[in-house]
Amino acid sequence: MTSPGWLLGSLIALAGLAVLAAIIYTFLNRAQPDAGAGIVRPLLALILVGGLIILAGASFASDADAETRNLLIGGIVASASGVVAFYFASRVADEARKDLLKATMGTDTVPDLSTMTVDQAKAAMVAAPFSLVIPPGAQPADPIKSQQPPAGTDARRGSSVTVEV
Repeated sequence: MTSPGWLLGSLIALAGLAVLAAIIYTFLNRAQPDAGAGIVRPLLALILVGGLIILAGASFASDADAETRNLLIGGIVASASGVVAFYFASRVADEARKDLLKATMGTDTVPDLSTMTVDQAKAAMVAAPFSLVIPPGAQPADPIKSQQPPAGTDARRGSSVTVEV
């Protein structure tokens, strides 16, 4: 009869192999590699995942005392932390960081209103999470000359976008 440690160790090893296969597949099927991309980033990912698989298998397969097992589990946690830090330090994850910050900080990207008329800007701002401030006396067909905050910057949802006509 097998012990629960072997079963759990086998499941972790299978999950690790799946992650390893996904990394290899992604590396081999890149449509357009980044200008600065090379083999270093995928190799580091493979090393981190491989180390995680080895430590996971060793921690559940060993008949060592509790202190050794805790040390190996600590190594697994450290490796997992390294994988997360590696992911968030990569250039590819820049969009993921922006999305995470937008979700937690309640910000959104200010739309570009400079090429629109007042009526077009009103229509565009209906879907945006900002309020539009138009100067008094502005006509619907007046072109927008400038806006504050500038287009493409991040601003808190619900804040105002002031335009000059």
